[in-house]
Amino acid sequence: MAGLPLNVPFDWKRDAFPDHRFSEERQVGFIAQEIEPVIPEAVSKGSDGYYSVDYGRLTPVLVEAIKELRAEVRAKDDKIADLTARVERMEAMMAKPIEAKKKEAR
Repeated sequence: MAGLPLNVPFDWKRDAFPDHRFSEERQVGFIAQEIEPVIPEAVSKGSDGYYSVDYGRLTPVLVEAIKELRAEVRAKDDKIADLTARVERMEAMMAKPIEAKKKEAR
């Protein structure tokens, strides 16, 4: 889901749309025009020309993105574990000649 915008705080234009009975509380959301190219199914344009985001339609997309990120994290964890094991083996191999030289010096 690369390319999605960060969330944006906003206040409803309550005075311009008194019949909508918008909340007075500050809201957080996305800019519909930025979501539309990525997930057009989640954006609609009303007869008044205003865009809106159906956040329920974002849920499946977000769940899939989380699954993909989990898989990437697991793959990176596996790679880190493999590299850590390799480094430990190499360190052990390097330590053997050093230990042998210490014994010879005594």
